Parts: sequence; C-alpha cells; structure tokens
Amino acid sequence: IIKQKVNTYAVDTNKGTDMSAMMTTIEKNAGLSEPYAAYITADRDITRGSCTPYGDGLHDPAHVRAAVVNVINLLMKQKCVIVGFDVCGLPNAGKAKNNQEAGSAIADTLEDLQTYMGIFGR
Repeated sequence: IIKQKVNTYAVDTNKGTDMSAMMTTIEKNAGLSEPYAAYITADRDITRGSCTPYGDGLHDPAHVRAAVVNVINLLMKQKCVIVGFDVCGLPNAGKAKNNQEAGSAIADTLEDLQTYMGIFGR
C-alpha cells in the first residue's frame, strides 16, 4: 500500500504572490522533504476571459502563467520530480460573448501551452 498526500493550494496571482513562501508553507503542512514528486494541474478557468465551460475567473492570464512557471522552476531547482502536468479548462467558443473574446481565449490558451511545453523541453 502506497500512502500519498494530496495537497491543493489556491493563489491570488493578482497580488504578486511570493511563490517561494507558498511552496515552503505547502511543504511544511504536508510534511514533505526535498526532493519529492509533484503533479501540477493548471486550471484555466481561474483566468479572466478563459471562456471555459466552467466560467471565467478573476485572474489575469499572464499572472497565472507566470505563477505556474515560477512554481515549476522552484520545483526543478529543488530537484523535485515532476511526475505529471496538465492544463485543463480549454476554451469553448460557445461561452464567448463575441468572436474577439473567443479568439483572445484561444490565443491565451496557445500561449499557456507553448510556455509550459517550452519549460519541459529544456
């Protein structure tokens, strides 16, 4: 039997959250010591203008992207093993108010994917 600790953490990226302090809090609360395995999910429905089936969030897409990149970089610096990564909440054009909003949501999604794939490709 393998025991796993699953922890989730929400961050207000609009306030310029200190990701290093956030990671320290998570590690302490979960009893983790370096290095450890991590699975990251980037939920796009927390961003403004995401046009996901789950609705839109309040966070600027660039701020969310930067927060995710910061967390990935911190984990890699700590020699943690990233065992998986996914992006959920892809845009649904039917949720957009107009074509411009749909196009913007798709462009933000592509930028997210290119950014995250670029990190793991290095």
